[in-house]
Amino acid sequence: MSEHALKKRLAETLATQFSDANRNVLLHELGVDPQDVSLGAANASDHGWKIVVYFEHRERLRDLADKVDAERPTAVSRGRSHDVVAAAPPAPAGLAPTPVAATLRVLVHDVLSPINVDDAVDALLPTVPIGPTIFVRPTWKAEDWGLAAKEQAAVLHDMLERSRALAPRFAVFSLSPIPLAVHLGFVLSDRVEVEPRQYDRVLKTWRWPDLVEGEADCNIRVQDLPAFDMPGAATVVIRVSISEIVAPGDTKVVVPDADLEIDIRVEDPNVNWLRSPTQLASLSTTFGQVLKVLRRHLPACRKIHVFYAGPTGGAVVLGQSFNPRMDPPVVTYEFSRRREPRYRTAITLEQA
Repeated sequence: MSEHALKKRLAETLATQFSDANRNVLLHELGVDPQDVSLGAANASDHGWKIVVYFEHRERLRDLADKVDAERPTAVSRGRSHDVVAAAPPAPAGLAPTPVAATLRVLVHDVLSPINVDDAVDALLPTVPIGPTIFVRPTWKAEDWGLAAKEQAAVLHDMLERSRALAPRFAVFSLSPIPLAVHLGFVLSDRVEVEPRQYDRVLKTWRWPDLVEGEADCNIRVQDLPAFDMPGAATVVIRVSISEIVAPGDTKVVVPDADLEIDIRVEDPNVNWLRSPTQLASLSTTFGQVLKVLRRHLPACRKIHVFYAGPTGGAVVLGQSFNPRMDPPVVTYEFSRRREPRYRTAITLEQA
């Protein structure tokens, strides 16, 4: 039996053939506090999946399967092999999706603050990711951006190489400095399907809120985009104002000789702007169009300076937009209101 089928059968068995009390007894016997798994479960099916996900991410899925086998031998063991399980291939196009995403993996990028993996996985339900969680935690001491970028790139390249055969999607949960989030997206590139998530600090969840169509603000404006060719070498500044307005005065102190300054912003920049993945898609499309215009009208552009004030999910998709073979080096910056100048050079994105 594939890992995909095993997880599905386990979840169904736990939901339909175990009462709530039986499931809690089973967890106790496996050395797990039921409160660690059951909190927030909406129904028996949800509880079953939570248990499966909990054991999978602790690499104890086999322990759970053996225990359920012992309690309900005809439910799970039928058709089950004791060979090493393997990930199931994605469903053929046109078939209805199943609760299990055979190629979705969880990537935790928690440089600034620890992320609870259970909370991250819960936010994906009923989709169930495969394999253990991937942690990307580069060393970041005294703002040594070079070391952090080098370590991060090494981890990501190794991860991509190991998962090449699966061609997975990655659900990205990031609480990291903006330059590292942009760099994460840059290394992953737009050839990898990424689903960034945003932490809701009010509701304490990574789950997207339920919005009616059109409720999310996807109106992103671009100002001062060139409409004519600019021959010769040029330096470009791009200010991206999503969570807060990036002040031109703060960027001019750092890059006083820019030949072109472009502003990308939403109508009302605020920390609660990002509420839907459609907004990330809109940001990605808008930024991609800006880069396309720059390639066309500034073919000799020598450097792009990006000043970004926004959520980490947006920073990830921003990083994915850059093409090192087509774009000049891109300089990212870290912001701090308590110092002068407020922006300091961080990581430069360029072809290795």
